[in-house]
Amino acid sequence: MAGRMKGFNRWIALNTGTGFAFGTYGTADSAFNVTSGFWTRTVERQDDLDEYTGYEEDTSTGTQRILSSADNGPMAGRATPHVVTILGIGALGTWSSGTAGTLGTAATAYRHRIRPIKGTQGTQGAGTLPALHATESLSGASDFQYDYQSVMVNSFGLSASRKGWVEYTAELIGNGVWRTSSLAKPSVVSESYLKAGDCSIFFGTSLAATPAQTKTAPGDITGTAYGAAIEVTARVVSFNWQVNNNNPTDQNYGFNSGTTADHNDRGRRAQTLSMSLELHNSGQLSLLEQQKTLALEFECYGELIESSAYYGFNLGFPSLVVESFAVNGAPGDMVTVDYTFKVREDTTKGSVLLDTYNIRSAYLQ
Repeated sequence: MAGRMKGFNRWIALNTGTGFAFGTYGTADSAFNVTSGFWTRTVERQDDLDEYTGYEEDTSTGTQRILSSADNGPMAGRATPHVVTILGIGALGTWSSGTAGTLGTAATAYRHRIRPIKGTQGTQGAGTLPALHATESLSGASDFQYDYQSVMVNSFGLSASRKGWVEYTAELIGNGVWRTSSLAKPSVVSESYLKAGDCSIFFGTSLAATPAQTKTAPGDITGTAYGAAIEVTARVVSFNWQVNNNNPTDQNYGFNSGTTADHNDRGRRAQTLSMSLELHNSGQLSLLEQQKTLALEFECYGELIESSAYYGFNLGFPSLVVESFAVNGAPGDMVTVDYTFKVREDTTKGSVLLDTYNIRSAYLQ
């Protein structure tokens, strides 16, 4: 009996250095070891079920023709600055890279500022997200390996809980074109996984437009949300952020596009943000009634690069309001207040500020 295939050598690779035009294959240059499942490929075909026939189910004598092909896949794992950068760029759409000049003499440290792209009313194609090339592999090219063309990051998220790793999730959507691949596994960028034990969280009423990497000093957040403390690191139990581009998949199959998508559009961007804190102050419970504008910053840092520059990322929200909260805790257990925030767009700073730090000088040039 032949041995069964097992997921021991599962990886996904993306292009991170060179960008490619939509509708063309690229070359993946960076591999990621993932914990997510496999890609889904779908072929939608015409049948005879909408016709008056003598059969209850589709028949081989009916008209058989492919209407469309589609593909999508999950991507998830432990977060590093590299994977947060490329998926953040894919999900949000605008980015710039440069030396981290605010970090002392760290000449080898680079900061990548990633912000949400904005559509322009009446302008076709405005607000378009970058197209990536993806390769999916299980146990090597001779067994199960495919290339996927023109991949869009439809959703992306970061989360962490106490005594845990910072985890990322993403949904990738291609244009319905795939092929078998013989790509040798690209190198996995050597960066340590980020963990909750190396994250600081600051909670206030105002966030700087260009946050800096300050580790435990709340230099970017001012004003107090409740009580006197801005840093709430010791009281945070978990956080979860998700951004969804709401790809209107059927609308991507235009006239004269054949059976594949001729673009990957996005709908209205939606974000969710939740955070659980130890309950210790009645002011925490009044935030829902007050409905005042709040600001939040997650600062995660890993190993030292040079001087005062660290691998990691800053994730900031300049305009939040509490949408709901729930108090939880069994008798004798820790009592928490679980917030759900409404993420709003600040007219000058935007809705979310993602800055990543590593030794990579640029992405998708």
